[in-house]
Amino acid sequence: MCLELKPIIEAIKAERCLPFLGAGASAGYLGKDGEVSGILLGGELGKKIAAACDYRNGST
Repeated sequence: MCLELKPIIEAIKAERCLPFLGAGASAGYLGKDGEVSGILLGGELGKKIAAACDYRNGST
């Protein structure tokens, strides 16, 4: 385990910490060996979920 994360991991396991990652935490990035894919950012993920659930934001 990364030493910098140890206190955070321990607090999560002890249910004293709720992890909250900011927007883009899981986004892709360009690493030294090329592009690393990630998941969709919030806006795009929201659109895909809304479309799959047939949500129309109050419009018809």
